Amino acid sequence: MRKLSIILLLVAGTIWAQSDAGVDESLLGSINSVQDLDLRNASIQQAGADSFCVRSVGIGGTDYALTFTQDSSGTWTLTALSPESDTLLPARAVMDFASLTAVDGQTLQIDGVIVGGQVYSGTITVGENADLTLTGETAAGSLDAVQALALATLAVAESTAAFQEELEELTAERNSLVGEVAALEAAALAPPTTDTPVTDEQVVALLKERDLLAGDLVGVAMENNRLRDEKKTLAEQITELRTENQRLRAELAAMTSEVERLTELVEAYRSVQLPIMPPVTAVDGSTDDAAVAAPLWTMPGDYLRKEDLEAAAAAVTAELQFLEGRVAQLEEAALGLATLEEALRTGVGDGIPPAIFAPEQPGTLIATADTAVAVVPEGATDRAATTTPLASVDDAEVALATAEHAAELAAVTAELAALVRQNEELRREALELENTILQEILSNGLVALMSERLTDTVRSGFIGSEPDVGDWSITGSRAVQADSDAFFAKLAVPAVQSNEPVLYSFSVRSLDPDGWVGFGLHFFVSEVDRRRGYGMGKSLLVWLTRDPDVYKTQLTYLQLYRSDDDINMGRVLDSIIEEPISEFLDVEVLYEPDNQYLTVAIGGEDKIRYRTWFGIDAGVEVALRSLGAAEFTNFRIRTEPTESVSLPAFGLITW
Repeated sequence: MRKLSIILLLVAGTIWAQSDAGVDESLLGSINSVQDLDLRNASIQQAGADSFCVRSVGIGGTDYALTFTQDSSGTWTLTALSPESDTLLPARAVMDFASLTAVDGQTLQIDGVIVGGQVYSGTITVGENADLTLTGETAAGSLDAVQALALATLAVAESTAAFQEELEELTAERNSLVGEVAALEAAALAPPTTDTPVTDEQVVALLKERDLLAGDLVGVAMENNRLRDEKKTLAEQITELRTENQRLRAELAAMTSEVERLTELVEAYRSVQLPIMPPVTAVDGSTDDAAVAAPLWTMPGDYLRKEDLEAAAAAVTAELQFLEGRVAQLEEAALGLATLEEALRTGVGDGIPPAIFAPEQPGTLIATADTAVAVVPEGATDRAATTTPLASVDDAEVALATAEHAAELAAVTAELAALVRQNEELRREALELENTILQEILSNGLVALMSERLTDTVRSGFIGSEPDVGDWSITGSRAVQADSDAFFAKLAVPAVQSNEPVLYSFSVRSLDPDGWVGFGLHFFVSEVDRRRGYGMGKSLLVWLTRDPDVYKTQLTYLQLYRSDDDINMGRVLDSIIEEPISEFLDVEVLYEPDNQYLTVAIGGEDKIRYRTWFGIDAGVEVALRSLGAAEFTNFRIRTEPTESVSLPAFGLITW
């Protein structure tokens, strides 16, 4: 900031000295001192290798852009002065994340220009003389993951710096208040220095002022804790962003490696000669010489072209036709063998001449008994006179076994098809069930859906409860905390909570008509030592509050806190609801410790669903809590009956 001020002072000293820069003389004449320059919105931008531009310098109520150029002697000279209204880009345009991409030989795409928090893109045409022309309309642009992470890191850094300054100011204010309180206490306790006695009214006034300052000190301490929590949250966000950046880099490296692998597979696949299927033998013994090219697969994940898939389908079809023809041949041969066997059993006593059953071609089977010709070969008189062998029983058994295998293959194929149809049907039913559940959740809310299943009531009312802090009175199903000045009022209720879904429900309202008030529920509470502290052991706290001094509104805020011990708590979620805190609110808190999801419903409507990630999965008590006077009724704790199936986790949903 100091450098900017020095440069702008130099600018102010040279504005009226540059009469040859094309600057309006009347404009220069209106500048009598540095105070005539409005530098509140001024910023400096690079304008070339030896030039810079000072934007948004107010002169006479109008913002100007000033361009300075360094000459050979090292002197900066004002070379241009133009109104901001004449510039192409606004002064607050951010070009740090802009990128250029060549669309074609004469067109460039510019993206990542940030103006007013929005990202824009546009098209630039390159002319014959290398001049650039913006064509078309600007449109919404985008940033890649690395640029977005860098921008978020800068925003978090600025927020952290602002938070640190605010924290230092509040610390100084707190120290000042502590000093004032100590001085007042010392003055009240010190003996009088004069003979004039201190009246009772003065003592009462001093004590009231001390109490007021003490209350302010408590408020400052709580605000200090809030700021400390916000700082911790910002640090966690920075850590998460860094982790996300590392994950994105790892994914980018994995994607690059996968692209290289796929490129190698494609090249290897294109270089391999596809094998040729053998000719197909038909039933009649003829062959189809039209060879079919079968594709070659090397490993799962290879990518095939359409023509390769068509070739594969043709090869499979041809193979099936070949098998069908072979099965038909075997069935026909089996029928012929059966006829042969019957003929052998009923044949003549002198035997059957071999020529009767001799095939027309060596090595083939006779199709049927009708095709056998009763012709005795020349020179042969009986069965033993011929050398041509008859079809054996082994041949028949082979033919029958082949037919049985074909039938088994057909049965397996039919069973596989049935299983595929059954699998598709189950997939469809599962998808319909999932859609039904999601539709019911979106229509009625997850809490309403789970409420129908969490029917085992383990706690109802306030029997056995013990007040830790506050003025509590219990009558039946009603518990009232009547102290409007109580900051940490708690009513502890014993309840063992384990690793299963739990639904807490109660009605509550604030009894204080205005000011800072709140109420809520600590649950899954354990490891409590100091029961009067700001926190409550290790637990979660759902909190509803109205704080007009901090939020500048009378609206109700729904918040979630994580308690680490009896002193330290951190807010992890903050949202606004429309229901007023002074009227009865029906609150339902659903916690699923198995997957650490928390869902809060107000008046039967789901307000938030949040995954805590804190590993809180067991507790021995719960506690109702209030800031100021409040009334609680109809408190219940419900869980699932035994042998109940939990719903699947549906992820982070926020309404």
